[in-house]
Amino acid sequence: MKTTVTIEGQECTLATITVGAYEQVALESKKGRAFNVAFIAACLLSAGDTERGTEAWVRTAQMFSPEGDEETDFLKLLKAANEVNGLKPKPVAVGEPEPAAPATAAA
Repeated sequence: MKTTVTIEGQECTLATITVGAYEQVALESKKGRAFNVAFIAACLLSAGDTERGTEAWVRTAQMFSPEGDEETDFLKLLKAANEVNGLKPKPVAVGEPEPAAPATAAA
């Protein structure tokens, strides 16, 4: 599956992650935002975009909106990456606390 988003006037195509892209972009060792950056890069790479299919390029995406009322480039990319991989993250409501981390088992 593929989808296209426009970032700074450029069309960027993201695709379902392929084995080759997964092997090139280390996903399993990352957490939080670092995972999201690598996840987006792998989706771009899976679509054949070797120029933008890097973590360095994804890190150049606008993270916050100066006006605070528009979807940022990073969020557009993350939303598209989730969509093409069949993921439907639950949105966090404004003012809602983040979910508690799972309890860890004592050794």
